[in-house]
Amino acid sequence: MFVPDPQQYATALDDAGIAALGRRALFEVRGPDAAELLQGQLTNDIAALSAGAGCYALLLTHKARIRADMRVLCFAEDGSRYFVLESEPQAAPVLRHMLTHAAVGLNVTWRELSEQRELWMVVGPCTDEALAVSPPSKVEHSLCVADDAWLVRTYLGVDLFVPSGDSPNSLLSTALPTLERDVIECLRIEHGRPRLGLELGSTTMPAEAGVVERAVSFTKGCYVGQEPVARLHYRGRANRLLRGLRLASAVATGAPVRHEGREVGRVGSCARSPRFGVIGLALLRREVEPGTRVAVDASVTDGESAPAGAEAASSVASVTVSAEVSTLPFTLPSTPAEAPAESQGGDRRRPQGACAQPPPG
Repeated sequence: MFVPDPQQYATALDDAGIAALGRRALFEVRGPDAAELLQGQLTNDIAALSAGAGCYALLLTHKARIRADMRVLCFAEDGSRYFVLESEPQAAPVLRHMLTHAAVGLNVTWRELSEQRELWMVVGPCTDEALAVSPPSKVEHSLCVADDAWLVRTYLGVDLFVPSGDSPNSLLSTALPTLERDVIECLRIEHGRPRLGLELGSTTMPAEAGVVERAVSFTKGCYVGQEPVARLHYRGRANRLLRGLRLASAVATGAPVRHEGREVGRVGSCARSPRFGVIGLALLRREVEPGTRVAVDASVTDGESAPAGAEAASSVASVTVSAEVSTLPFTLPSTPAEAPAESQGGDRRRPQGACAQPPPG
């Protein structure tokens, strides 16, 4: 479970902080046929991207299960576009395999940049004020280049891709508080964003994960896995959906979720949010709607005690944690009386325009 430091969490919510995420899966794709290659492999409309723009996209199997998710960033050099694919580190072998085979017969060159750049995330409502360079536009995935660094707009702030070993300080107008990874993960869960290896994977379809609107174009040409995606979108419905869970206590990734004695899904991510209490993401059967009470199995080995808020399911090996299914993203209760016990202070975000200004000079 992700447990953010309350002060760091408050900084990310009210001001701006910076988190070091290290190396990512990064691949540069160039050549006259670069857009054609990616257009035929990925779910979004890569050919429509102009320099300085980007998009979220998926690489699917022929049965439309998710192999990898990624950002596709479009750059320009000497009047020609080229692209960078960025994903979780564990996606590197998948992307490497795709590029190796899909580039056959096309005028394309590609190279891996995973060892050459590191990711720093600037997070918070005061992100732009904290930068010493012009930020990218407010559109998510838009990008710009400054001092050999890439700046990419996110739903939380701006990502900085700097050469490996370099400090991001030259890009900042002031020193920023450090944020640990747990803060970033907690915010991701609150926003209802699935992550590869947790909610996204080889058994998941885009519609189940709730990423169709962000990741799929229905007006572009063919791509791997297109037919099942289109058929489900126009004629069917997903059997599972990404939902939030408001939990009585912490549970582990992969914990079974049960309703009326039947398993209806498994937990992906779980965090202890200072605003919302213990929350999680889970792929659940579509009939388990928001507001439904469910039970989550939490394994307990000999000598361990059950977590607070859990009920014994047997005298030997397991306990049951109570939870309520929630819509995404998570929102604060409408009345203070409904607020979770672990939530303190309500919505503490700083009013727009109240960001601290860097000292002159």
